[in-house]
Parts: sequence; structure tokens; C-alpha cells
Amino acid sequence: MKKFMFFCLMALGCMASFSSCGDDDDEEIVNNGGDVAVRKAELKETSNQLILTYAMSYNGVTVNEKWTCTFDGETLVSSYIEITYPNESMAKLAYDEAVANKAKVTLKGKTISVDTTDEYKDMTRTQIKVAMEALKAQYS
Repeated sequence: MKKFMFFCLMALGCMASFSSCGDDDDEEIVNNGGDVAVRKAELKETSNQLILTYAMSYNGVTVNEKWTCTFDGETLVSSYIEITYPNESMAKLAYDEAVANKAKVTLKGKTISVDTTDEYKDMTRTQIKVAMEALKAQYS
């Protein structure tokens, strides 16, 4: 959970030095204080996956995040967080910072993918679902 929050904060930190035009979305935004706003999160559950998606806006810049966990029963098989930035240069900055922090990360266009399997390997499906629901509740 610490790495997940670290990467969220890292994403926001990278965006602090950039500005962008606001988008024309009519999506509802929940303001969690300060300059950060989070669009409502969505948690989907299938027979072998939990997927939490949400978008965070900071000073007019929106980053979309998707946390996907795959399971074999209650046992975690894989966990990835995909963070999509407005442009490739922002994604590259976040990627470089993640590499410097020795994260397992890949970069493809505007999206970085962080392998968080090791971080959550000792958690069951039920525990991860509780963590995802807690994050979702923060954004509701």
C-alpha cells in the first residue's frame, strides 16, 4: 500500500510543474481539498480479478489510474498499476523517477505500468478488495 500511495504522490508531484487546459468532461469531480480533485472511482470484480479505476486532477492536469489484481482463488497472481498521463513527456518523467526508486516499471507511450505484485504478495483477495474499497471510499 505504501508503494501505491508513493506512486500516486509521485504522479501528482510530477504534474505540479506542468499546466494544461481544462478538459470539457462533464464527469462529476470530488474535491479532496487543496488543488487535487478526484473523479469518482469504480471497482469492478470478476471471478479472477479486481480492477480499481479512477482519475486524479492536479492544477488542471488529469492522470488516469487503473489498479488490476489477478487471483487464483484467494492467492494473488499479479498486481499492476497503470498510470496514463496527458502526454509522453510527463509519463517519461514519472518513469524516470520510478526507475530511480528501483520500481518494476515499464513505459509505453503516455502510460507507465508499475508491477506491484511483490508489494501485495502476502495479501489475500479479500484483503486487497478491502484496500481497494477503502481507496474508492476516499474518492466518493
